[in-house]
Amino acid sequence: MVNFSVAKNENQKEVTSYLGPNTHLEGECHASGDLHIDGRFKGEIICNGTVILGQTSQVSGIIKAEKIYVSGRFSGSLDVTNLIQVSQ
Repeated sequence: MVNFSVAKNENQKEVTSYLGPNTHLEGECHASGDLHIDGRFKGEIICNGTVILGQTSQVSGIIKAEKIYVSGRFSGSLDVTNLIQVSQ
């Protein structure tokens, strides 16, 4: 089951899609707004907004987005048009 809700990121901008920490998905994800991931995802993410990988996230694959904030674990390739921010 996928949990979708509205949350706020660190810049207090509304996040339109959310993948919770107890959720695991594989495949392709298309998001027309911002996407926050705290769970596990394997595959390709195509997002017209910001992708936020939270501290508990485990993501592998390809991410294409305007902005990406990485706090969790990521392996793969990034295609970003504006900003990449990585924190430990």
